[in-house]
Amino acid sequence: MQPTEPSTPATGIEIEQKYRLDNPAEIERLLGQIGARPQPTERHADTYYRHPARDFAQTREALRIRRVVVAGDQGQTLVTYKGPLWAGAIKTRPELEWRIDPCDPNGVNMAELLGHLGFMEALTVTKTRRPYALQHAGRALTVTLDDAGTLGHFSEIETLARGSDEFAACHEAILAIAAMLGLSDAEPRSYLTMALIAAGAGSTDASD
Repeated sequence: MQPTEPSTPATGIEIEQKYRLDNPAEIERLLGQIGARPQPTERHADTYYRHPARDFAQTREALRIRRVVVAGDQGQTLVTYKGPLWAGAIKTRPELEWRIDPCDPNGVNMAELLGHLGFMEALTVTKTRRPYALQHAGRALTVTLDDAGTLGHFSEIETLARGSDEFAACHEAILAIAAMLGLSDAEPRSYLTMALIAAGAGSTDASD
């Protein structure tokens, strides 16, 4: 999800697909051709949490604190909850996200609160993200170019639905943009899952 204003939590149904990239520069060139507008580059540090009473890997939920540094800006900190996935080839799930800075600029108070409630840190995943904004068939989408370090390079295509009646149109828009960019190597695993596997911890959590 892209950052939102502090007073306006983003509530909606997130629909996204992630693809592995062999040539990020080529995708960036194609994004320019289809009129996508580049946004400031972001540096993410995403700390994910385990629930004290249920297994997020089984429920397919996720809870994280995202610390964002934007070039030329002070950055921001967000808390994100992602609900269980609906069935389907493209990730579709409810999402809540809101800023917790400036009153909690580094998310320290939120992390302490989660600890008091029994949540445990799973892992922190870092990446550099270059977002692009575009419109397709009257729908706003975000395409990101992600450098996830040793995990590799990826692109995510994302949009929000207001209800289940928009799912089909959202799926079609994502697949249409993927086709324009020549993206076909879909990666169903989350960054957290890939990082846990790389660390030898196995896949014990679900996330974005």
